[in-house]
Amino acid sequence: MLTCDHITKQYGKFRALNDISLSVSSGECLALFGSNGSGKSTLLSILAGSIPPDSGDVRLNDAPVSKSKRSIAYIPQNIVLFEELSVWENLLSWSDAPGSQAKKQAEWLCDRFDMHEFKRKRVDRLSGGQRRRVNIAVSFMNDFDYLLLDEPLSGVDLVGEKSLSELLAHYKQEGKGIIIAEHHIQFVLPFADHILELKEGSVHFEGTPEAYYEMVQSIMV
Repeated sequence: MLTCDHITKQYGKFRALNDISLSVSSGECLALFGSNGSGKSTLLSILAGSIPPDSGDVRLNDAPVSKSKRSIAYIPQNIVLFEELSVWENLLSWSDAPGSQAKKQAEWLCDRFDMHEFKRKRVDRLSGGQRRRVNIAVSFMNDFDYLLLDEPLSGVDLVGEKSLSELLAHYKQEGKGIIIAEHHIQFVLPFADHILELKEGSVHFEGTPEAYYEMVQSIMV
């Protein structure tokens, strides 16, 4: 189980997160909603072990997340690719597996994200949508127990969106825990078991997708 308890994070006088607690078990999906600046990206970075909280505790299976980072796959908003390398070289560069195993996983991901046509191209010669597909794919090169996604649909083309949807369903069925921050609610709801909405760094809503949908509908009426 991936948990955080009473997390706070402050940048100068700005409090990005205020007393946030959550837990996600294997095979569960938590959808993280909130407007820009609500604290979603900061929370995901802390859960991934990329930045430390000012206070609070983050643990994966009762161990500090800093000692379990290899069990977490993290897809940030920003592009993390080596621009001068090809798609294929980028995929292999992100793998910790032996050569034959890494190549097998890279081929599988090229199939999943329909990247065979441009897998030998340098990243800096790809379209924006293609780059986003590769940026998502490299995060799946290693095995993981939990998957964290920060607005993965930003800049993704329709092929990438369909591929990601299928991949999320695949990994959830395999028992992977998923936390996804995304503005496109209709994309996320089919996978979500729980909803957490942040507002100005604090929890604004916590509950089931059904309860969240009812709340949204009542606001719109």
